Amino acid sequence: MVKCLVTGGTGFVGGAVIDQLVLQGFEVTNFDICKPCQQHTSSRVRYIVGDVRDEGAILEEIRSVDWVFHLAGVLGTHELFDRARLAIDTNIVGTLNVLEAIKRYNRNTRLFIPAKPNEWNNVYSVTSAAVEKLTLSYAETYGLDTRILRLWNLYGPGQSISPVRKMVPTFFAQAIIGNPIEIFGDGDEEVRLIYIEDAAKTILSTMFSNLPKTPLEISASTKLTVSDVAKKILSVTKSNAAIENIKMRRGEQSGMYFSSLPAVEGFINNNFYTSINEGIEKSYEWYSNISFNELKIELKKISMDLK
Repeated sequence: MVKCLVTGGTGFVGGAVIDQLVLQGFEVTNFDICKPCQQHTSSRVRYIVGDVRDEGAILEEIRSVDWVFHLAGVLGTHELFDRARLAIDTNIVGTLNVLEAIKRYNRNTRLFIPAKPNEWNNVYSVTSAAVEKLTLSYAETYGLDTRILRLWNLYGPGQSISPVRKMVPTFFAQAIIGNPIEIFGDGDEEVRLIYIEDAAKTILSTMFSNLPKTPLEISASTKLTVSDVAKKILSVTKSNAAIENIKMRRGEQSGMYFSSLPAVEGFINNNFYTSINEGIEKSYEWYSNISFNELKIELKKISMDLK
């Protein structure tokens, strides 16, 4: 039985990965600084409340696992300029603690690391680039078995509206309550949307495959402009909300940098893909169950944060 450790398993991506691991029959430890709102229905999942910045706690958990999905991190674009030290300590030092633990106790442990594909000048992008390079250096120097996958714009049921402002949850909340959908810039920026379940399945598939140590990316994504996404959400919600273009936020540049890395699909058996229309419909089902009052409260949190 493969034993897995998921750091940040209470988060959006971590929770989806745990669901896929449970479906495959694996034993999972969810190592997260936050307690889950509700326990997983499977007895195969155990919870450890811990911080990746705590080297001793990470060492203890990595001793006895076969696979590590290191998904813990502090996210944000404009949100992290006032929390840069926390982001550096959690994202970079936390990853260093994971790498050191594997190097010291179990170099056969297989490690998955997510990375950010664009190269914006903000705190999160800087930490993500550092994490990728740090992981590559440990893989090359110490022979660690690593998988690095650059993830584009993930979306789907369960993605929270706050405290980090994300495009799809924000657009849904604004459309449902009838507020103008706020788009940073002119809306012509291209994004690549990947449904969360597809992303989790792809992440798990990388652990079964022999992959190069170099970073890969998911190519099975839908390319749209930000304005296209807003229009699709207005259509599915049947909302009469307007679209309002506002100035770019701190840390986000107009236009989008797309890398040309090898696609992970060339190395794994990938026969799953959720169309953008199906993914948006499933997402709407989830957001439509949130009360108007709660949606307003969540939007107020991220709107105030922009000022």
